[in-house]
Amino acid sequence: MLPPAVRGAGDNEIRDVSDGRGRWFAFERNTVVRAGAGTGKTEALATVYLHLVGGLASADIWGKGGVTPERIVALTFTEKAAREMRERIAEAVTLLATERFPRAMESLDAAERRAAAERWGRLRGASQAVVARVLALADGAARNGRPLPGPETWQRIAWSLGSAHIGTFHGFAAGVLLRAAGDLGLDPAFAVLEQEEADQLLRSASLSALSDWAQRDVTAVVELMATAGGLGETAERGLVTLIAGLARRFDEEGVSPSRSGVASAAERTEARAAVVADALREFAEACSTVPALHEDGSDRRVFALAEAVAELGPMTSPKAALERMRLLRGLGTLPSRARTRRIEAAAERARSQWAALAQDATAMVSLHLGEVMRGVVSAAHSGYTRAKTKRAALDYGDLMRRLRDALRDQTSLRREWKQRYDAVLVDEFQDTNRVQRDLLYLLRERRDIEHPLAPGQSLTAAELEPTGLLVVGDAKQSIYAFRGADVAVFLETEREVLAAGGERLDLTESHRALGSMLDAINPVTAALLGGSGGRLEGLYDPERDALRARPGEEPRDPRVELLLVADGRAEDQRRAEAEAIARRIAALSRAGDHPPGWRAPRMDDVAILVPTWSHLEPIKRALQARGIPYALRGGPGFWDRREVDDLLTLLRFVADPSDRLALASLLRGPLVGLSDAGLANLFSRASGLEEILDPSPSLRAALAPEDLTRLDEARTSLRRMVRFGPTLGPAGLLRQALAERHFAAVMAQLSFGAQRVANVDKLLGLAAAAEQRGGEGSDLPGFVRWVDRMRAASQRESEADVEEVHGSVQVLSIHAAKGLEWPVVFVAQTARRPPARTERVLLDGERRFVVMPGGEESSERFKALRKEAHATEEDDARRMLYVALTRARDLLVVSGPAEGGEGDWGRLREALKGEAPFRVRVWSPGEEGDAVAVRARKEPEDDDAGPRPTEVVASMGGRRRLALLGGAMQDLAWCSRRFHARHELGLREHGATQGVSEEAGALARRVLLTLPWGRVVRDPEEALRRVCAAGGLHASGVGAAGALSMLKRFAKTELARAVAADESLVVGKLVPWGLRVMDGETELSVTGELDLVLRGEAMGRAEVLVARVATGVDLDEGDLPGGVGPLDAALELALGGRALGQRMREGGGGGGSAVRGAVVVLSEEGDAGAVVLPRWDDGVIEARALELARGLVVSRASGRWEGRPRHVCEGLRCGFIGRCHG
Repeated sequence: MLPPAVRGAGDNEIRDVSDGRGRWFAFERNTVVRAGAGTGKTEALATVYLHLVGGLASADIWGKGGVTPERIVALTFTEKAAREMRERIAEAVTLLATERFPRAMESLDAAERRAAAERWGRLRGASQAVVARVLALADGAARNGRPLPGPETWQRIAWSLGSAHIGTFHGFAAGVLLRAAGDLGLDPAFAVLEQEEADQLLRSASLSALSDWAQRDVTAVVELMATAGGLGETAERGLVTLIAGLARRFDEEGVSPSRSGVASAAERTEARAAVVADALREFAEACSTVPALHEDGSDRRVFALAEAVAELGPMTSPKAALERMRLLRGLGTLPSRARTRRIEAAAERARSQWAALAQDATAMVSLHLGEVMRGVVSAAHSGYTRAKTKRAALDYGDLMRRLRDALRDQTSLRREWKQRYDAVLVDEFQDTNRVQRDLLYLLRERRDIEHPLAPGQSLTAAELEPTGLLVVGDAKQSIYAFRGADVAVFLETEREVLAAGGERLDLTESHRALGSMLDAINPVTAALLGGSGGRLEGLYDPERDALRARPGEEPRDPRVELLLVADGRAEDQRRAEAEAIARRIAALSRAGDHPPGWRAPRMDDVAILVPTWSHLEPIKRALQARGIPYALRGGPGFWDRREVDDLLTLLRFVADPSDRLALASLLRGPLVGLSDAGLANLFSRASGLEEILDPSPSLRAALAPEDLTRLDEARTSLRRMVRFGPTLGPAGLLRQALAERHFAAVMAQLSFGAQRVANVDKLLGLAAAAEQRGGEGSDLPGFVRWVDRMRAASQRESEADVEEVHGSVQVLSIHAAKGLEWPVVFVAQTARRPPARTERVLLDGERRFVVMPGGEESSERFKALRKEAHATEEDDARRMLYVALTRARDLLVVSGPAEGGEGDWGRLREALKGEAPFRVRVWSPGEEGDAVAVRARKEPEDDDAGPRPTEVVASMGGRRRLALLGGAMQDLAWCSRRFHARHELGLREHGATQGVSEEAGALARRVLLTLPWGRVVRDPEEALRRVCAAGGLHASGVGAAGALSMLKRFAKTELARAVAADESLVVGKLVPWGLRVMDGETELSVTGELDLVLRGEAMGRAEVLVARVATGVDLDEGDLPGGVGPLDAALELALGGRALGQRMREGGGGGGSAVRGAVVVLSEEGDAGAVVLPRWDDGVIEARALELARGLVVSRASGRWEGRPRHVCEGLRCGFIGRCHG
């Protein structure tokens, strides 16, 4: 990845990469950088930072000594992005502090420096990104006529990085406010509110303000409730939510609602009731001349309306206007135009006058409701401010506004802080708002001049230092208007900086997408974003902003696809689109011959991006139907996730042990895992909590053995939690539960285990944060109440992000995908129907409250205001499409209906069709498409997708040595998740056999492997008593009755009678064995015991038989569950047989060396007997064992443990089925 191509603003395009890079890194003027998607802007910003601290920027401006890190501010918007920037800079400085570069890199010849840097990179095995960074620094040194700084210089820089200001806007503001708290009248111990807590405070203030206003003007409040669709005290919509949202908007803009204005939703016409009445009477008379209108009484109804209108008094107050509006609403409507064509003139005059009369009433009511709404929002805003003051707390918006206002209003403070910093670097500048831009300007104001600023006044770029401000962003990727970001700020700043003598540079070389993809995406982007005017003028210029690919080998086939589905009802269309996506994903991964450097895509190479989560279910169902694993990243519904609900149920029960519903949910859930029948028995017969946890003997007799085992295991733990939980606090209790009940381990076994574990970690983090904040939510009952409030308020808490999602297609919103990339990207649901615009309270462009009364048809004026208010959202939606289209590296698939569609889909679809067939491949409805290859990335940091087993083992170097027990190999063959649970986590299996208790099976097996079979056949009961006595067990204890039943059934089999007649047929019992197999990559040692070694005559065979005694399992090939082959079902026997055969051959066993497997089946209810298994070639057995071993290496390294479908687990009688499948 060589440095990005850079072009300057103006007419002269800089095409020489070295010259362009020099203009960037010299940093001689204030600069705005337009960085297209995938052009490496964060890397470039980090390289600018290195030039500054290393003394490699323009020596004329910055001097030769460099800028110390504490005099540079580098800001971005999220902690994750800030962490990435810090790590990238620290990594670069660490390398420079430990490396001496070749002298050739100090050459004055640019080509020689490049060649030297590339040779150094090959020698060190450095990535292209590192080579490009080092070359950029060498170029900077050459420009300044000095050598590259040596390791000693970079070591000093590394020591001072601890004082560097690299972080988020909010973090920087909090730090400054903390230092200046005394001068600003702030409590130095001020807290920063979490978003959930701030939202709850604001909702409470909104409800309180509304209650106060209801005492003053209940009629207006009732009308506002009708306008907003109800009170909505605990809902996502409603009047309280509306008030809180408006108060938040004013709060974020730093403006008091009390200073806003009010405008009417309709214009006054000054219609007079008498004139309207005359028009209605004229219309009534005309109606009487039309037979149909006369016969149905329309003329009489219109005449009655005229009389009612004539009696109306003057509208002298809002109350009178409201009464008139309600009266007119109740009087009814006039006959339709279709019925009054013959009397059109009279009808239109009446309608016009009637509408004018209603409009006048609406206009006055609208003004009054606007005044009330302004008052309520102002009161809510003031109440919220008081609540924060009382808590000595600030929200995130306060941090920015308080600092901006302090620097603006206090010249001495501004002088101090602008003298502290020589450079301000900002990433993702397109996501800023005016407050943040004003803050940047205040930090870079000219030092020799102090501009007095009045409240509300801002600096301009002309009043800044001529250099030291660098902002990087992409206006096309501004998609956070709903969070207060304003893309117009980016565009205005760009124009201002250029006008003040600054510079604009354009990054257009994509390090992400193939050139053939960009050739299709560029014209589509022009169709979506081109032609923006007004505030967004200059958003996209095809000549300036079109992305270019790095030179390299390109595939011949189109790498952008349009996946079309049949039109239909919205629901059918979404389902068809989801099924088409699932089909296409399945087709993509088909095996094929791919050229060197290319491979078939894996599931974790694929991402599905959706605009919203509202229509996610069809996609989930379609992926599930095809068995495609998927993981949701940041999807809504955190509080409703099963794993979260299970842990909250535990907290609820410990907080209140008398809550029987919580106890029932806890016992039924995975923390205990009782069956429905067991739960019903407990709650119908037990008298209280103690008897539920410790059932009486009669109640124990009614419970299944599996339920008793699980209850006995959980009892001590639950009692301890009830006793000590309240003192542990919510986070401590959760940690204890996770440790004692193996909850996280169990969740990891389930489908989408990584997502489940991440959600568990997030809940633990929320509980820990609540404890640290103190107050009500810090104790157990308070935290439960806080969670209940979050749920009741319909807080759409997102699921936790899963940083590493192996083996699964990732499904996420376009917002969440920003800054990420995948080899294959599906852009789905782009044709979704936009939500209906039904709001009746708006702020117009001058921040005036405009209210359209409920029940009234929106006026044309209000419709225009509503459209204007949503113009920003529509612009955001188009830019969001651009973000989605630029996430793919090797294949982009856009799906939607073949015809019609809502929003910008039609424009997008036609633009893509226009690039077919050479740049875009169009799949018609029903087609699944061909397999496609993706680039095999060589750099680990560029490809973190889940590798195949052979790739991981090869990457580890040398031969991998593993040692396993035979039983563990058998579990691994059945299911890697089962292996993980039993042998890695040590979890206990429950109910492993159908209709057979574990104790019964184990006891019967012990009898057969201990005593001669003749005794068992003659007297099974006596044989059982002997074994029980030898083991200190009671002959009528747990499992004894079942074991006796098994032994009696087995004694009747042909095998039992044959061996009883000739005990020499049993060659050995519990025979140890060992086997070692290997190839060039893996060496596997397996040891175990064979239950039985039998002479073949025992079952009419010529071979030696190695047998396992099993309970209730039939491994006959015809009865195996789907997906489990005969070899996998009996791998332990096969390996043991292979080892025995090898030993017999080495010992001169001759012809007796042929070995075959068998299973002796014990059953408590069905038929007992023996099954002879197929014979497998020794090479096949060893190959399968090595394949499983390589898979185990990968699973241990990646944390992925693949499970089986439920029906397979049921067929295998797996005892973890309840934990894996619920």
